[in-house]
Amino acid sequence: MAEERFLGNAGEEAQRQSYLPFTRRLMASGAVDGSLEESAKAAGVPAVAALEMARAFRGVIDFDEDLMAGDSFAVAWRQEYTVEGNPIGVPQVMWAELHTSVRGTLSMHRFRASRSGVEKLWFADGVGTGPTLLRWPVDDINISSGFGLRPNPIPPPPVRVTAKATNPKGRKGAKARGAGGPATPTPAPLRAHSLLMHYGVDFAAEMGTPIHAAAAGTVTGARPNGGYGNWIEIQHEGEYQTIYGHMSAFATGIKEGVWVERGQLIGFVGSTGRSTGPHVHFELLHNGVPTNPIVNPLVRRPQLRGGDLARFRRLVLHDLEDARREEMAD
Repeated sequence: MAEERFLGNAGEEAQRQSYLPFTRRLMASGAVDGSLEESAKAAGVPAVAALEMARAFRGVIDFDEDLMAGDSFAVAWRQEYTVEGNPIGVPQVMWAELHTSVRGTLSMHRFRASRSGVEKLWFADGVGTGPTLLRWPVDDINISSGFGLRPNPIPPPPVRVTAKATNPKGRKGAKARGAGGPATPTPAPLRAHSLLMHYGVDFAAEMGTPIHAAAAGTVTGARPNGGYGNWIEIQHEGEYQTIYGHMSAFATGIKEGVWVERGQLIGFVGSTGRSTGPHVHFELLHNGVPTNPIVNPLVRRPQLRGGDLARFRRLVLHDLEDARREEMAD
């Protein structure tokens, strides 16, 4: 006679639980040999987790300059498994450390902020690892002029020197020409605007340096434009526009009406228009009004603060303790 089973039976619940997926937390470490991503995969890190780690660290260090052969890494990730032990779902990095000879030790940790519905990776100082909504137009940041009032970069015309007729003895009828002392300098008229409002940020760079779109959008202008020189304007989704000036040339295919992706090549650094040297002038506009891109949240990574930062710091200490225990166990 077959056994009759009822919903809620203790044995049935235990059996149901035994068939549910379970999650493991795993860790691997190794030395950098070639790329960080490939080195992590060689150490047993799943490809998705290795890529997630590499992308996050790439946001704060230059892999070509700051990552050397022999640098080391450690990474912990979580992975869901079936009851048979087969991995399912997407592995997620829980924390990772990168020990470099150039930049020292960097670490990232998965954490959910109080007002967020999802967990994200954050660097140990509480700065987010994800990409900003807007990127800078050049890869190497060298700000030569900021947003706001600044002295006129184009010098005023030279001082005019004229001979002023004098009559040292005050005699009537004395000839003015050649009479009296030395020539007296007469300053040129003062400029109406000795200080000018600079509505963007200038990034100094070598002539021909690639310029990239700050975000995806539609090119609404690409032409010579007065003092801007070779000028591009891009309308992004929402209410923001970006402007790029003084280019030496536009990239192939860049013209009004075309769609560009974030980071796409749009032109090259030059010194066209009202310029004193090679650089790219970059403006960020909100509904047509210039705003300082340096302090705009669109180009800054989020920063944990207050109670979130305090909780995050405790998590960082816990993760580092886990890492040390793993090292001692090995």
